Amino acid sequence: TAIASEENPCTKNQFLVWQGGEIGDFVLKVQFRFEGGPKANSGIQIRSEIMEDGHAVGYQVDISQPKAPWLGAIYDEHGRKMLASRGEKTTVLPDGTLEKKSVGPSGAAAVEAFQAGEWNDYEIVAKGNRISVSLNGHLTAVVVDQQEEERELSGLLALQLHSGPPMKVQFRNIELEPIVSE
Repeated sequence: TAIASEENPCTKNQFLVWQGGEIGDFVLKVQFRFEGGPKANSGIQIRSEIMEDGHAVGYQVDISQPKAPWLGAIYDEHGRKMLASRGEKTTVLPDGTLEKKSVGPSGAAAVEAFQAGEWNDYEIVAKGNRISVSLNGHLTAVVVDQQEEERELSGLLALQLHSGPPMKVQFRNIELEPIVSE
């Protein structure tokens, strides 16, 4: 559980970093519960690097209220910014151009399935240059990253409490399964 309040604000992003080393291809299943206003957000860093100041950089699967645009999206923290908004499949071309398509009705279905103040399920699959996110069983975002000099194929896992307004984020039932290439 991570809490930012008026009395104890979070003035810079904080991260709980998994100490099991770098991960490459994997399936991550995690339950989260989130409370906060429309500008509050959190996230799960994957294939990331921890900087000397403690900040995580790399791919981030966002957590927010469903009315905010971040829930279910894939962001590149301190990098290329929003790669795939909720409801998008983005192919990042070798030159960094983003080609976006819809993932269909599943992005909207995920918002409808979101349970405010209750436990929700994320499944994040990273295999090669492809990352997909599902919320409560509904696909929300996909990134196929062909930009070799910017993408990460392995890195650290970290849970985030974002700086900003009061919020509470909780995680439980975290299951990380490496995908072993045959």
